[in-house]
Amino acid sequence: MQFPNPRLRVAALFMIFAPVAALAQTLPAGVTATGNVELEYSTDGDNAYTVLYGDADVGYSFDGSGQGLGVDLGLTGYLGDDPFDDVAVFAALSYATDFGKFSFGLPRNASSGMSRMPVIGGTQAIGFGQKSFLGDLPLTNYLANDDPYAGLRYDGEFGAVKLAASAHRFRHDTNLVDVALTYTGGFAFAGGSVQYYDFDNGTNATTLHGEFGAASDFYEAGVGLT
Repeated sequence: MQFPNPRLRVAALFMIFAPVAALAQTLPAGVTATGNVELEYSTDGDNAYTVLYGDADVGYSFDGSGQGLGVDLGLTGYLGDDPFDDVAVFAALSYATDFGKFSFGLPRNASSGMSRMPVIGGTQAIGFGQKSFLGDLPLTNYLANDDPYAGLRYDGEFGAVKLAASAHRFRHDTNLVDVALTYTGGFAFAGGSVQYYDFDNGTNATTLHGEFGAASDFYEAGVGLT
């Protein structure tokens, strides 16, 4: 999704992300919120980029308990110098049970945001393409080609293990099945994902990603392979 007016683009991001940052301090019952905003300037000597990056998710449970019917909203945006000038919007109806949460509509794919690997150089502008190898190829495609994907998603938590699975269909007739698993126990963490793409030209592809590492209050180190 593109906003033709630069001021409108900046205003839209701040209107969405600023309340998320504020609400995260005092959330009412039934509301969950995560997100961050980064203003970056990077240069390699020949080219310079200024990018306003934002990523946020807000969930709401209608009965205030986190169970039953709810809604999830998400937004990821890169606003600034070309080619970083796009926004992806997600919205899904959800139903949470003791066995996990089911989402329908335009939810994020299961592997999205699963990886703990940092972006190259710590900048979102340089790491834009890198995320394609860390479970966010659907998001990268959405941003670059205005190709949203509709479907369903399941999220479950079993002790130290979190499981997510999703099935989506892109507007340009590509199907995706995505399964991701993460483990966090003590100082150790591990994660993995499998993505299967069925393209409209009759071909298909499978992407595998795995990572493991250790983290504490003072450090985090890990290794990942795609």
